[in-house]
Amino acid sequence: MKTKILFLMAICMMAVSTAFAQTRTIKGRVIADADAEPLVGAAVFEKGSNGNGVSADINGNFTITVPNNATLVVSYIGFATQQVKPMSNNIVIKLKEDAEVLGDVVVVGYGTMKKSDVTGSIVSVDREQMMKKVPTNIGQALQGAAAGVIVSMQDGSPDANAAIRIRGIGTINGTADPLYVVDGVKVGTNANFINPADIESLEVLKDASATAIYGSEGANGVIMITTKHGSKGQARVSLTADFGI
Repeated sequence: MKTKILFLMAICMMAVSTAFAQTRTIKGRVIADADAEPLVGAAVFEKGSNGNGVSADINGNFTITVPNNATLVVSYIGFATQQVKPMSNNIVIKLKEDAEVLGDVVVVGYGTMKKSDVTGSIVSVDREQMMKKVPTNIGQALQGAAAGVIVSMQDGSPDANAAIRIRGIGTINGTADPLYVVDGVKVGTNANFINPADIESLEVLKDASATAIYGSEGANGVIMITTKHGSKGQARVSLTADFGI
């Protein structure tokens, strides 16, 4: 009897050891290929599995247990998805930026929407074309630059205020001026304090669904401005100059 029990226990232990031998624990780090910055929250999961996945921590580190022959799929917003066949139990995964993925998404309020869904309701102003006019304020920068946006200069002075109307005239707020949002902060209906040369990108939100997050303040449209900011790498100096006679 004891012999049979020992024999069964041996078989069970062999089965357990074999099961453990078929899996392994992978430790790794997900970083950006360009600057080696950790990609916080990057998704790492086993290809073809049913929910076997983890997210990278604040340092880009992750730990996952997978079968010996498993393939890892690593993804992160704005980066190309990569499939990795781990050759060791400690790996570093570098993801490359995907310009096409970035171009398919636009920021609307506090969230994002597919660009194909809002093509008619969002106008992106070409910065290079805008600066060719050497504008001194936002009104001059927008004049003739966006479909559905009418800009009427009040007078001929360099710092003249402009009447900007998006898709006609609305008076829900007692004014027809659009709302300005600069770097995510609402600044009211006048943004002439911004130097056009400091603008990185400028979008005009015209659709009701795109401006809904701002409530009645966005009833006359929203002009979203992103200003230039510093970045890592070599120092860069830009100069804009003009003269007239």
